[in-house]
Amino acid sequence: MPFKINEFTSNFNAAGYAKQDRFEVRVIPPTGQGSDGSALGRLISGLSLLGGTVGEAAGILNSLGDDVDLFHLALRADSAELPGRAVQTLDNRYYGPLRKSGYQANYVDTTITFICSEDLREKIFFERWQDLIVGEHRLPAANKNAKAFNAGYYDDYVSSIEIMQMNENNDVTFEMKLIEAYPIQIAPLPLNWASDDLHRLSVTFAYNRYESEKKRLPKIFGAIANLAKVRDSRTSTIRRAVRFLDKIF
Repeated sequence: MPFKINEFTSNFNAAGYAKQDRFEVRVIPPTGQGSDGSALGRLISGLSLLGGTVGEAAGILNSLGDDVDLFHLALRADSAELPGRAVQTLDNRYYGPLRKSGYQANYVDTTITFICSEDLREKIFFERWQDLIVGEHRLPAANKNAKAFNAGYYDDYVSSIEIMQMNENNDVTFEMKLIEAYPIQIAPLPLNWASDDLHRLSVTFAYNRYESEKKRLPKIFGAIANLAKVRDSRTSTIRRAVRFLDKIF
């Protein structure tokens, strides 16, 4: 089939193209009960600040981090990735060349990077989340506690993460939801007298599986969606402004 430039441009005009800087991340903290019986993860119900539906959790979690909620983490999410997936195989040969037979999905850990506040509240937030997993021996006052090194219950520290791809109009076109996610690694923050770069905290998450879905906005709701574009675009606008200031200073 000969190449035709008009068919190439027509395909791109019809299907569009996805850009890396059009995304949104919602890190939803765990909502289980801690070993001391205190309620961890009390979520305030209501309108989501990220353009969700009525009744969606707003995400304020005082137990894990002061002034850190869904909206704060969404604004601070500097980079993320849509996770990949691998299929584990077995080699079978009945006759002729080997055949690979798939038998299990292997979900790859994913990393999200956040621009840190002056008081590093994002680092404290994820360290407190990890405390639910490995115990509170990180805290100086916990050294006298015999349970400081006790591991937590799985259901108490897993949660979900939503990663959304957007188009130029800030409409969600694709969404992935990581099921039973939790932070397994918090990267170190480098300190250097010769650099004035912003602190960016990289957090690696493990999860059990993901759900992915292509989003299609019905035409009948197009006018309604236009009214929400200003609200939905504020996080991406602020992130681009931060990158611009980072380049200048």
